[in-house]
Amino acid sequence: MNSPLVSCIIILTANDKFVSKRLIPSILENSNPDDIEIIVVHNGLHPNKDDFKDYIFLESDFGWVSKAINNGVNAAAGKYISIFHDDCLILDKEWINKCKELLEDNCVAVSPEIHSNPYFTVFKNVPLFMEKEKFIELGGYDENIFVGSEDIEFTLRVFSGGNKISKVDIDYKHYKGMSTVILYNTDDKTDYTAIFADDKIDGKEIEMKAAECIEELTQNEWANIIYMRDTVYIVNKYRDYLIHSFNFKLINLAEYFKKQLEKYKDSPLLDEIEGNDRFAFIYKKFFERKLSR
Repeated sequence: MNSPLVSCIIILTANDKFVSKRLIPSILENSNPDDIEIIVVHNGLHPNKDDFKDYIFLESDFGWVSKAINNGVNAAAGKYISIFHDDCLILDKEWINKCKELLEDNCVAVSPEIHSNPYFTVFKNVPLFMEKEKFIELGGYDENIFVGSEDIEFTLRVFSGGNKISKVDIDYKHYKGMSTVILYNTDDKTDYTAIFADDKIDGKEIEMKAAECIEELTQNEWANIIYMRDTVYIVNKYRDYLIHSFNFKLINLAEYFKKQLEKYKDSPLLDEIEGNDRFAFIYKKFFERKLSR
């Protein structure tokens, strides 16, 4: 049996019905089945595994996105990898060819979606498409980053090495924040997994609900510590590149966070979140608390 051309790696956190009923069918409908394999990496809560019995299904640490991506890539047999969050769709029958053509134009990776703000630019996994060999050469995702900043770090890694990432013009759809909404409403009687799978809610409403969930998360001291820690870590790692690219906004933000983290140096909370294995424990306990409310 020939190896697939593209390994489609889906990071499944909570949106299992959407992935099985909409995302995977969108990939299959817009690809030659002989060209692809589908790898589902589960790093969340309670999926229906029977929905994924026809695909490669991997278990990964709860919430630890960088590790889930690396696990998926390690299992991939394709020359190319295409990394998907669990809240997007492919709507373009030429998506693979379009991505390959840009890679041949001296790009390391391509994505249809770019987010920019005064601090950084990041290419999103909706999907992120690149050669598996190049991904491994770059070192994969940094597993010191637990969740939320892993794509920022990876984008900086590509740019700091003098490489190029380009935006690819393909038809796709990204419903931003579906898994966030599901995880934060586990104590609600509303079945968001079914609502998302059946396309019964507007994308803008999903974004608004996700923003409300993130606002709630930022009320947790441990979540803010993780975010500040990751930002300081990233800036320390890429300080020379950030200076050469005149990104002093991000450098200054990290300096501010460093001072804030000093307030916690004698706190037992730091002992709980000093490693990513403990990060996973805290995240899981937080969502289990929501389940038990």
